[in-house]
Amino acid sequence: MGRGKIVIRRIDNSTSRQVTFSKRRNGLLKKAKELAILCDAEVGVVVFSSTAKLYDFASTSMKSVIERYKKVTEEQQQLGNSTSEVKANNLQVHGHSALFSIFRMVALFSIFRMVGKRVFRTEKRINRKTKNHHAFLK
Repeated sequence: MGRGKIVIRRIDNSTSRQVTFSKRRNGLLKKAKELAILCDAEVGVVVFSSTAKLYDFASTSMKSVIERYKKVTEEQQQLGNSTSEVKANNLQVHGHSALFSIFRMVALFSIFRMVGKRVFRTEKRINRKTKNHHAFLK
């Protein structure tokens, strides 16, 4: 049985909020590390807590990830901008490029979580069918 859905909104209880932040932060950083290892990707994640404490992960070094990010966005800007690139550049111009990167990582985290659930359900279904097939053959 799966977990129930929760409403995504600010948690009022500060203790619960801190526990949730800690668990989700650790999950996000773990997924970032797994993405870097499994896909040989250069990954950088930056998270600031509500108390302005910094948490980060970089598969190589944060400096090299940020420099590569800046280089790629500058190259994209020179090649011409699509609608989504214009939005990304507007965010960067207003000093929110780090925040934009975090949003992208959170989106990837959500995608990996959904894919993981689908893989798990598929494995369960295959195991169940295989078990039924073996029982049928006996």
